[in-house]
Amino acid sequence: MAEDSDLNSVPGLMRAAFQVSLGATQKGLEMISNPPAAASKMLGEMQTLMTVPEAAGPALEDKAKALAGAMMARGLMMLGEFKDAGEKLGEKK
Repeated sequence: MAEDSDLNSVPGLMRAAFQVSLGATQKGLEMISNPPAAASKMLGEMQTLMTVPEAAGPALEDKAKALAGAMMARGLMMLGEFKDAGEKLGEKK
């Protein structure tokens, strides 16, 4: 049986998911409105994501781990940006 704390956290999770979705949609629409700027931004992001961090060791496994860590960190940063944008959109009335 679900505990009260589990039931209380569901609305918060739903709200956070909606905010992230709303923020991602807004960012996508911003990119569609200015394709040249969006393309250069995307290429810059891709270059950043595919560049092996200098702190990586010489072994291929170390480089792969460092690259995966950099990608995960950027993904988390993007989630935060999307959530912030969704919160701002939700506050506007």
